[in-house]
Amino acid sequence: METYSIGEIAKKTGVSIRTLRYYDEIGLLKPTKDPSSGHRIYTEEDILQLHKIMSLKFIGLSLEEIRQYIHQPTYDLTLKETLMLEKNMLEQKRRQLERSIQAIEYAITLLEEEGEIDSLLLMSLIRSIQTEDDQKRLMTHYLDQETVDAIFHNEELKQKENEMIKSYAQFVKQVHELYGLPADHPDVQHMIETFLRSTFGLLSLETVEKITELLNQNQWDSFEWKEEWDVLSPLPFSKEETQWLEQAMDDYMQRLEHMGIDMKESKEGENSGYEK
Repeated sequence: METYSIGEIAKKTGVSIRTLRYYDEIGLLKPTKDPSSGHRIYTEEDILQLHKIMSLKFIGLSLEEIRQYIHQPTYDLTLKETLMLEKNMLEQKRRQLERSIQAIEYAITLLEEEGEIDSLLLMSLIRSIQTEDDQKRLMTHYLDQETVDAIFHNEELKQKENEMIKSYAQFVKQVHELYGLPADHPDVQHMIETFLRSTFGLLSLETVEKITELLNQNQWDSFEWKEEWDVLSPLPFSKEETQWLEQAMDDYMQRLEHMGIDMKESKEGENSGYEK
C-alpha cells in the first residue's frame, strides 16, 4: 500500500500543511502516525476522504457539518436539507453581489457622463439598491403584486437603466440649482414635469394610474410606513430641499387636477402649460 508524507499530500491536493494539521487536530482527517518518528502517514483512502472534505467545503458546508457526512458512504435526505439551506444562502449572496456590481456600474456611468458624482446621490442609489427587497415588501401594502412587479421587474426599465440614472442625476442637479425659488415658479414646475414624464414614460398606463394614487398628498401623508420608506430609499437632498420639492410636487399635481388632467393623460401627451 502506497503511503504519503504530509508534504506530499499537500503538493498532491493543493491543501496546505497547516490545514492538514488542523484537520488532524479536530479529528476531521486523522492519518496514522509513524511509531518511531511520529510523522503523519497518509494513504489513498485518506486522499479520498480529503477530496470529500474539499468538495463539501466548496459547496459551503461548515467543518462541523462536514464532520457529520464525511464517513458516510451514502447520503440521505438530511444532506438534501443542509444543501437546500446552503443553496438559499448562496443565492442571497449572489443577489448581494449582483446589486453591488449594479451600484458600481451606476457610479461608473455617472462619472463617465458627468465627470463627478454628488455624494448624496451616490448614497441614495446604493441604499436603494441595497434595500430593494424591503421596498417591494412595503409597496405590496398599497399596490397589487402585478404593479410592484411592473416597477421592479420591468425589462424595458432595465434596458434603459443608464438613461434613467443620467436623467435622475440631472434632476438632482437641477433641484440643487433651483432650490430657493418659489415652489410654483415656472422653472421649478417645468423641472417636475420633465422628470415625471421621463420616468412614467417607461411604464404602462395602468401602472402610472396606480402610482398616481401614491403621489396624492393626502394619501401619502397617511402611509404608516412613510418613515421606513424614507430610510430604505433616502432622497439625495437636505431636509429643506426635500420639503421644498414636496411642495413643488404638490403644486404640480394640484395644477393637473385643476386643469382636469391626470397622469394618464399627461403620459399620453397633455401638458400642464410648463413645456418650454
